[in-house]
Amino acid sequence: MTPLRFALALVRVTARLVPRWQRSDWQREWNAELQHHAMDAMPPGGIVHRSTGAVADAVYLSSQAMQLDLLFRDLTLAWRNAFRRPGFTMLVVLTLALGIGVNSAVFALLDGVLLRPLPYRDPSRIVFVWQTLPSKNVMDLEATPFDFVAWHELRSL
Repeated sequence: MTPLRFALALVRVTARLVPRWQRSDWQREWNAELQHHAMDAMPPGGIVHRSTGAVADAVYLSSQAMQLDLLFRDLTLAWRNAFRRPGFTMLVVLTLALGIGVNSAVFALLDGVLLRPLPYRDPSRIVFVWQTLPSKNVMDLEATPFDFVAWHELRSL
């Protein structure tokens, strides 16, 4: 038996591990790859060594298919239970909707207030101005528009 025939036989046997819906494409790709490498000047043991990668690939695909199968089984069971108890399903859906809505609202508020820069030029230079009247014992008196006009005329503030 030539190394190429052995490698093709290994791929054919290993194809049983691959899920049925992927098997023909998988086997066609591996056969084409081995044929391509057989035409190159690859040493005889190299083609057999190359075909052992098909085993690892088949095991990986079968594990992925098992995980996908488990996911579909879980989804089927979830749908059955959801339709079996509609009151509980509605409670869960409303709780999720409320939680997602509140989370979105809080994030939108925080994003607008804390995360985005202020819509002003040089926002780090913005100040809050107030005045004090120690004679009347007032320490935090907001400035009026007339005060701003008067302060604008000053040379220094």
